[in-house]
Amino acid sequence: MDTSNSEEDFIQDAANEAINEIIPEKSRAVYEKHYKHFSEWMERQSQADVNETLLLAYFNSELKEKAPSTKWSLYSILKTMLKTKRNVDIGSYHQLISFLKRKGKGFQPKKSQVGTPKRGSSSIYTRS
Repeated sequence: MDTSNSEEDFIQDAANEAINEIIPEKSRAVYEKHYKHFSEWMERQSQADVNETLLLAYFNSELKEKAPSTKWSLYSILKTMLKTKRNVDIGSYHQLISFLKRKGKGFQPKKSQVGTPKRGSSSIYTRS
């Protein structure tokens, strides 16, 4: 009986289980969706390897109209997925991080209406 194969299978299964726990269970579908979108974009560009130049192009072209907060969220998702799926750490991509910071300068997020109900008003809430 070849025990080295079964030991390797056990180790691989245990490692895969640990990797699956890195991605939050509640968010797994969203992470997978964005990673798939990025992977498909890479294929359309005929690119096989992830590098900083590729990610700069992706964020600048594909996500051009997204709010800076959305870009940072997608950066975080891709950072996790690329680390787990391809063993690529984009946390050291300083030009990409600088690009995202620059795009966020002066950005004012939309404020949701928060307040208390006002009697006799056609609007449910008033700003406080």
